[in-house]
Amino acid sequence: MKDKEFSFVLKDAEGNEIETVKNDADGNVTFTALNYDKTKVGVHKYTVEEVIPAAKEDRMDYDTMKANITVTVSKSGHVLTTVTTYASEGGNATGADDKEFNNKVTPPPTTPEFKPEKFVVNKEKFDITGDKLMDDDNELTDEVAETNANPYADKSTNNEAENINGKTLKKGDKFYYQVWLDTTKFTADQNIQYVGITDDYEEDKLDVTTDGIKVYDSVSGADVTSKFDIKVEDGKISATSKAEFVNENSVIDTTKFEFGRYYKFDIAATIKTTVKDGIDIENTASQIVHVYDPYNNTVEKPEKPTQKRVVNIPVSVDFNFTKKLEGRTLKDQEFSFVLKDAKGTEIETVKNDKDGNVKFKSLEFTKDQVGTHKYTIEEVAGTDATVTYDKMKAEVTVKVSYDGTAKALIKNVTDAPDKEFSNTVTPPETPEFQPKKFVVKDEKFDTTGDKLVDDDAELTDAVTDTKQILMRIKLTTTKLKISILQHLRRVTKWFTKFG
Repeated sequence: MKDKEFSFVLKDAEGNEIETVKNDADGNVTFTALNYDKTKVGVHKYTVEEVIPAAKEDRMDYDTMKANITVTVSKSGHVLTTVTTYASEGGNATGADDKEFNNKVTPPPTTPEFKPEKFVVNKEKFDITGDKLMDDDNELTDEVAETNANPYADKSTNNEAENINGKTLKKGDKFYYQVWLDTTKFTADQNIQYVGITDDYEEDKLDVTTDGIKVYDSVSGADVTSKFDIKVEDGKISATSKAEFVNENSVIDTTKFEFGRYYKFDIAATIKTTVKDGIDIENTASQIVHVYDPYNNTVEKPEKPTQKRVVNIPVSVDFNFTKKLEGRTLKDQEFSFVLKDAKGTEIETVKNDKDGNVKFKSLEFTKDQVGTHKYTIEEVAGTDATVTYDKMKAEVTVKVSYDGTAKALIKNVTDAPDKEFSNTVTPPETPEFQPKKFVVKDEKFDTTGDKLVDDDAELTDAVTDTKQILMRIKLTTTKLKISILQHLRRVTKWFTKFG
């Protein structure tokens, strides 16, 4: 209690104010003594009440007790005597003789009321001054407890389109965590010294930088990042209101750092390209409040967690086959192959490369696709009559399951036993033909006829036989040339010798 903090009024029986006084530091309320002379013999009635101010102190419960005082003045001989009685009523009166006014102050809650929020969205600064995301967990009874036990408990059926909790993203994708620091129910008299958030992210899966973190005022939409000291270290983001907002009473000056709003942290995160297929990426945050106790000069630091949020990476399955061609060299893009699902719906058609590789695009499977998936791969028969096309139908089965302990999708692929399509080229037959040659004396002899065809009819094999005759003629000619040369040499020698 403070000295002269409360006022009290003394009135006579007609309600006329006699005096108004204030309490001292010890709680004593003392009016000026009333004097009575022989003319005042008799009964005098008074009331004392606390003066309740028009502008009541916040959290103050004023005592409305009325102390009724009766003073009886008597004279016996030359001596005056007084007898005073009390009859208190109303307010916090504990009895007729209660002479103490009891005011009660309801202190602010030991722990300020706050509930931080966390969301994962696909847009920067989404609905910064709005509350569209607030009902996205309405299907849950206790959204913090339930999502921390299983972040997939939040179903997407009633979520905003921008809310991607539980959704599948790809390596390299960028998205945003929104963490809402709650000051909506804070007041200046709660002795709050600092407010802040921490956010634990999986640093082996995400890239987060200080420059990628912005803070916005939910009322004005203003960028208030400069009001916080923000650090990113070892997979943890910490942000605390700056010391410059703490006043001489060691609490936040709410004229400089306003309460009654959310401070929305927009945290940009990029999925690393090195993450494993099928993994979950989880994230939770918490809000911490420093509450100063000026009487004990201590600081309490209540902390509350947010919901846990999750996104996931798909598992991928490659469909790779080979092509073999017998009979000639395989050409690039020569043959076509089709991948179909269990219903026979075409997924993709591709062609081989020059080395015989047949590669389809990888198929990706999400958490929503847990189950068994069957596929067929066949060669598309072409129209080249010299090629025998492989009619093999390769079957591949993919089983996708979710491991809640590992927090990851698991794939089990049953591949085709034979993954090579083999075609054979049959070369065309050699055309039958037999050229002929004749020697005639007339130009253009029997050009459209065949009179000369049977001129070699006496020969078994006209080509071979005539070649042999020609060879014998050549041999005979050669021998004749040799004989003549030998004879000329003998003649030359004779003339040389005998002249």
